[in-house]
Amino acid sequence: MTDFILGWKGLAFWIVIFACRWAPPHRREFPSARIAILSCAYVAWFEPAFTLFCAVIGAILWLLRPTGVRLLFSLVVLLAASFALKYGAWTSSAAASIGIAIPSYAMPIGTSYFVFRMTLFIFDRYRGLIPPDGREGRWAFANYVFFVPAWAAGPIDSFNNRMQQLASAFDPHLVAAGIQRVFWGVFKKIVIVEGLAAVMFGQILTRVADGQTDLSTLPSLAPAAFVVLAFVVAYLDLSAYTDIAIGTALTLGIRLPENFQRPFAQRNISEFWRSWHISLSAWCRSVVYFPVFGFTKRPVIAMYATMLTMGLWHDFGWNWLVWGCYHGSALALYAVWDRFKRRRPSLRRLFDSPPVRVGGMISTFLFVALGYAFVATKSIDRAFEVFRAAPVGVVECVKSSTCSLGALRPSRFPAAP
Repeated sequence: MTDFILGWKGLAFWIVIFACRWAPPHRREFPSARIAILSCAYVAWFEPAFTLFCAVIGAILWLLRPTGVRLLFSLVVLLAASFALKYGAWTSSAAASIGIAIPSYAMPIGTSYFVFRMTLFIFDRYRGLIPPDGREGRWAFANYVFFVPAWAAGPIDSFNNRMQQLASAFDPHLVAAGIQRVFWGVFKKIVIVEGLAAVMFGQILTRVADGQTDLSTLPSLAPAAFVVLAFVVAYLDLSAYTDIAIGTALTLGIRLPENFQRPFAQRNISEFWRSWHISLSAWCRSVVYFPVFGFTKRPVIAMYATMLTMGLWHDFGWNWLVWGCYHGSALALYAVWDRFKRRRPSLRRLFDSPPVRVGGMISTFLFVALGYAFVATKSIDRAFEVFRAAPVGVVECVKSSTCSLGALRPSRFPAAP
C-alpha cells in the first residue's frame, strides 16, 4: 500500500490528475469525469482484475432501483464477493476442505474501503438521499467508486458529500493547505513510523508479538511498553495515511472528512470511538448499529454487533473477535454507567471536575492500549499472555526499586535467532 500512495507512481499520478482537474473547460461534469477516468486507470495499473470487478459491481449498484428485495440482494452479492476477496487464504482453505481447489491470493488494495463506500451508497439510496440519475450523477458516482486519495485507507465519505464538491473553483489557499497536510502525513509515515519507531522500538514490538520469546526473559515492563507502543504506532500510521488522503483531496478541491480528533485526550471509551477512525465508526453506526437496534430494540446487542463487525472485518480470526468483544463490553458497561450518572447531578459535577477528567483520559488511553494485546500479537494464546503480563509487569516495576525505562533500550532486545 505504501507504493500505491507514496511511491514515484503516486507522485506522477498526483501531478497528472492535478493538472487535469484544474484545466479548462470547467463545465460541472468535466472535472468529475477526468478524476474518475484517471483514478480508474491508476487503480487498474496496480489491480487490473479488481478494477474490473469494482466497475461491474458499481454499475450494477447504480442501475438497481431502491426496493427492499433489491437492497437485500445487492448487499448479499457485495458482501459475499468482498468476503471472498478479502479473506483469500481462508476461502481457499475452506474450499479445499470440501474438495474444491481455489488458489490462494492476496487481498487487492482498497477492498475494504470499496465495500464501505458501496454499502453506504446502497443504504443512502434506499433512504432516498441520492439525487436522480443523470450524466453528472454517473460521473460523480464513478469518481466516488475509484477516487484514488481515499481508495486504499479512507476516509469514508458519502456520495452526496463528494458530488457537491466536484464543481468547486480553484482555491490556492486550499491547495497550499492540502500540500502542507500531505507533507505532514509523509513525515509521520516515513520519518516517525518507518524510521524512528522501527529503529528504536522495532525489536520490542517484534519479540513480544512473535510468540517465540518467553516473556519471563524480557524486562518486566516489556509487555506494557509493547501495548502502548503498538497503540501509538498504529495511530501514527493510520493518521499518516489519513493526512495524505485528505491533503491530496484538498489539492483537487475535495474535502474528505476527518478521521481522528485527539483520540488520546478522550475521557471515556464512548468519546474515544467518536474520535478514533471517525468515518469507519460512523459507517458502523449507520450500517450496523442502527439497523440492529431498530430490529432488536436492545442497544447492548447493537453495540456488540457493531464492534464484532469492526473486529472481524479487520481479520477473520480469534484475535480480532476477542478485540471486538473487549470494546463491545466496554461500550455496553459505559452506557449503563452513563445512564446511572445522568440521573445524579452531584455525580455528574464530580466527573466533570478537572482531576477526574484527567484520570478519565489516562484510564481510557491505557484501556485501549491494553486491547492492542489482542491485535498486535501473532496468536490468541500470545495475546492473552501479553494481556495478563502487561499490568502485572507494571505492578512489579512499581514495587521494584531497580526498575527503570532504561530496561527497554534496544540493546536489551537482541534479534531473535
